[in-house]
Amino acid sequence: MADPEPVQPDPREREKKNPAQQKPKEGEKRNFAKQSIMADSEPIQPETRKREKRTFTKQHNIANQEPEPAQSTTTESEMPDSEEASGPSQGQLEEYYLPHPAKTSNLTDNAKVSLLLEILVRYVHRENRLGLRRTDELVMAVEKGIRAREVKGKPDGRKKRGGGGRMETGGGGGGGGEMMAMEEAGRWLRGSAERLRLFVAGLV
Repeated sequence: MADPEPVQPDPREREKKNPAQQKPKEGEKRNFAKQSIMADSEPIQPETRKREKRTFTKQHNIANQEPEPAQSTTTESEMPDSEEASGPSQGQLEEYYLPHPAKTSNLTDNAKVSLLLEILVRYVHRENRLGLRRTDELVMAVEKGIRAREVKGKPDGRKKRGGGGRMETGGGGGGGGEMMAMEEAGRWLRGSAERLRLFVAGLV
């Protein structure tokens, strides 16, 4: 009688008997990898967490706050006073503006200067906090300038020498128009002078 063939053990039975040889399942692989990473990483200290929290809060506040306006580098001593900020002061008007005529010796330019001074005086009085004050110096400066512009005002037109060395004005045939322009400039000059006097007289 022939010997019976040996029975081969079932591989599945061997795996059941030896759990160490069993292949890990997919979920078990992920848990194992996660535990391995956590084991290898250094634990975060409580002080580190507090420091990170403070840094995040500070950055958040900086991002949300409105930018501060730029600070001026001008010191208080360098700031102009109210008179300088709105034009010349009364002392500057009395010394550098009101007493002077035009540079040229013609009536039209001196009338223009008088009108500009009239506008400037009114502007300074209106814009400055304290305004202008009627003083002897201001009255004298106004009167000196009025007289100087009246004296220096001469007929318009370029001066040229004619026959015999005498001075002539304007071109040929233009005498009538020139006389009318001179009369008009004279009216403007006298009117501006009178308004300057009345304005100064009305100051307190």
